[in-house]
Amino acid sequence: MLEISELTCHYGTQLAISGVTFSVPKARVVGLLGPNGAGKSTTMKAVCGLLRPTSGEVRINGHPVNARNRAARRAIGYLPEHPPLYPDLTVSEYLHFCAGLRGLARRVRSARIDAAIETCDLKAVRGRIIGRLSKGYQQRVGIGQALIHEPEIVVLDEPTIGLDPNQIREIRALVRNLGSERTVLLSTHILSEVEAMCDEVVLLHEGEVAFRSALSDSARPRSDGTLSAMWRQPPPTDVLATLPGVRSLEVRSSGAVVFSCTDPDQVTRALLETSLKQGWNLIELSQGQDSLEDVFFALTQGRQILSRTPPGGANQ
Repeated sequence: MLEISELTCHYGTQLAISGVTFSVPKARVVGLLGPNGAGKSTTMKAVCGLLRPTSGEVRINGHPVNARNRAARRAIGYLPEHPPLYPDLTVSEYLHFCAGLRGLARRVRSARIDAAIETCDLKAVRGRIIGRLSKGYQQRVGIGQALIHEPEIVVLDEPTIGLDPNQIREIRALVRNLGSERTVLLSTHILSEVEAMCDEVVLLHEGEVAFRSALSDSARPRSDGTLSAMWRQPPPTDVLATLPGVRSLEVRSSGAVVFSCTDPDQVTRALLETSLKQGWNLIELSQGQDSLEDVFFALTQGRQILSRTPPGGANQ
């Protein structure tokens, strides 16, 4: 549905993004994650045709995104970080105006407006002045204008910024619902937002793709075979150190013992069997994981983590 190939953009002499490449299939929510200044908004503007890239290409459903290709531009619905609202209009008036800007025929405008209001749960406020609505409702109106022409791809720049916790939960649910039918590309620098809304994450750092993964794969056992165990009555560490497959161990202040293993499966079996036989009362046994937060901090602070390929995607 969306293909971004070797995308590079300059602002004057300032390099904003360099060689950004990834693709997004249909009906999938992909989060562009990265610290401020990583190139997220620049990438989104290039995807939407609002910024001409220095080099590279964006294609939507096979159509190149440029000023002359209306098919590609019609396929995009865009919500910038600050929604382009008219505060003196009612919700219905504003959506009617946006439908006109999108060139929708008058005979279909009412149906499209009703559909956007239904999808964004705006029925209770459709006749109210936008400037008098809460920030959460205003964000919903902004998403409504992005959906008015039934685009195949919805691009959302920081959709939950400035919202309170209840409003954030509502927008998260709305985005997940959109992702069941459309391709959604959203940007954020908040890790929990990606984990709550997205099927896949693309992490940008200093204008380049530093990491890409399906969310189900973003936390997985570390390559060094780390295990963590905890007992109600901790056994002698010299005994634990002699278990088959244990390379070394470390006792944490919490009481947990972290094992570095040559064979995690072998150590797991030995821990379970020995704890049961000796009556050590094992209460926790888990494999160490790199969480999305671990990955984010490792990559943005200069450590290296191998990219993980999402289903059907290319390794970045």
